[in-house]
Formats: sequence, C-alpha cells, structure tokens
Amino acid sequence: MEVIANLNNNVKVKLTNIGIERLVNIHNSLNEVVKKSNGIGIGEWKSPVDKDGYYTTQLWSLIHDFGDMIGVTLESPFNPIELIISARR
Repeated sequence: MEVIANLNNNVKVKLTNIGIERLVNIHNSLNEVVKKSNGIGIGEWKSPVDKDGYYTTQLWSLIHDFGDMIGVTLESPFNPIELIISARR
C-alpha cells in the first residue's frame, strides 16, 4: 500500500520517555534563548501529549525534532515505532 503524505500533514506518535525528554530539552533551550534576548521567556513546560498518549505535530517538525534519534541501533523516541498520518481525502 502506498500513502501520499505532505510534509505539512499532521502526524501522531506515542512518545517514549526519551522522546518526551527531547521535547523538554527543546523547550528549555528555546526558553533560554528568549530570556537571553531580553524576552520574558516562553513559560513553563506543558506536556503536548493528549489523553490517549499521542503527540501531534506536523511531519516536517517531527523530522526536525527527532530525525537524529531515528536509526537501526538507536532507542526510538516513539513507541511503538509507528506514526499516524492525517491525510486529506
């Protein structure tokens, strides 16, 4: 089966603790950059995981944030290793 996906499509994944840790680190790094630029910061970390345990983002953002963590010998930031693509019909 082939699926056509646009990089702007929303995708959902179930994050492992490693995946959540990555998002926390991204948030904290951005917060520090904003504060060092005399901003007020971006606020406290709030988990973006929904009630069913899914994290939703655009496909390009998922690749950007987790791409270096994906590989045969690497521990996956998603569990199970699958993603749900929201495609237009």
